[in-house]
Amino acid sequence: MILRQSLYFTRKILIKLEFMCFFSLTLQKTTDMLLSFTLSNFRSFKAKKTLDLTAATIKEYEESLFSTVGLSVLPSAVLYGANSSGKSNLIEAIRTFLTTVYDSASYNSSEELPMAPFMFDEDSRTKPSCFEIELLIDDDWYRYGFSAKKDRICEEYLYFKTGNKGREKCLFVRSEDGIGVTSHYKSAEDMVERTRDNALFLSVADAFNDRIAGLIMRELKCFAVFDGDKSETLSEKAISISDNELNSFLSKFKLGFETIRRVDNPSIRAVTTHKVYDASGKVTGEISMSLSDTESNGTNKLFDMAPIFVKALSSRRVLVIDEFGSSMHPMITRMLISLFNSKETNPMGSQLIFTTHDTNLLDNKFLRRDQIWFTEKDETASTDLYSLVEFKDASGVKVRNDRSYEKDYINGRYGAIPYL
Repeated sequence: MILRQSLYFTRKILIKLEFMCFFSLTLQKTTDMLLSFTLSNFRSFKAKKTLDLTAATIKEYEESLFSTVGLSVLPSAVLYGANSSGKSNLIEAIRTFLTTVYDSASYNSSEELPMAPFMFDEDSRTKPSCFEIELLIDDDWYRYGFSAKKDRICEEYLYFKTGNKGREKCLFVRSEDGIGVTSHYKSAEDMVERTRDNALFLSVADAFNDRIAGLIMRELKCFAVFDGDKSETLSEKAISISDNELNSFLSKFKLGFETIRRVDNPSIRAVTTHKVYDASGKVTGEISMSLSDTESNGTNKLFDMAPIFVKALSSRRVLVIDEFGSSMHPMITRMLISLFNSKETNPMGSQLIFTTHDTNLLDNKFLRRDQIWFTEKDETASTDLYSLVEFKDASGVKVRNDRSYEKDYINGRYGAIPYL
């Protein structure tokens, strides 16, 4: 038994070292980070809720944090909750925010914005949906947000601080009465008259090559939002990598094939090669097989995700994944998350936000309490969003870091479970 455990941990160390070599470990200063995302009146989120990626002042796995301009930032965050509790709605809110920023400048005057207000309240359904994001870009802090209905942008604003110090300065503010550009943002004054009611001012400014708008857009273009339960969605998001890069990445997971090669045939997608043995166990040759027809759903999903993960760990990315880990073995899921939680394998400071039902990850030896988030609906069908580090029980006591998070969650201690 002792020998088996020793071999197990030795193998884990070797795998980690192999990953370290694969991802070019020259550490670089992290200057761009997602700090928070806030939403209200969108789908099941009625009240204002914030997913905060700035680290709490707790002494847990501090080596995994990215530090810059006096801030410590989380590399990953996981969301748990019952089905229909609002997890996917948070992911969809991020997607809607990004889509509106990316595309609204190109909308025609009658095109509708993709807003979806909270519908179970007579007052909310007539009000705008609201979004706000906080970013670090080149070590400067930016806070950008907007509220919108289907037919128009109601409010929009952008604030910044140099190096996250001092008071924030307003660059522009938009209301129903118009757009006001401050002296800090004179370069965008000409964009006011070009901005339609259903277009974001930031998007229009970027379309005309404004420098500050371009900085914000550059960071937001690093986001990739997709449904981890749908291979076709993953394939659409796939970034081109070489077969050598693909093999180097997938070989670490010991998937049972020797090599993999992509083919230009959507029904096959890729061909794997396997060794052929005779009756004595001697290798006599190789056989090629279709990835789609012969490999498991989990292997196919890992194949689809590989390009995204390879690029994310070698260049700045924010991956937002709904239903991450479905069909994959828990140890593979854990390994993928570990790549983001290590500065050695994630030197560029990429971040991972995902939803899951895999309670194996609820482990105080794997995640910090501020990385674990829950969604739960109240009696009015409105979603609450809270982290484990801020959760308090009925007596007002916070969760200690020596608790069994998985056991407590399954037993309903933290809420966010189905009512059965």
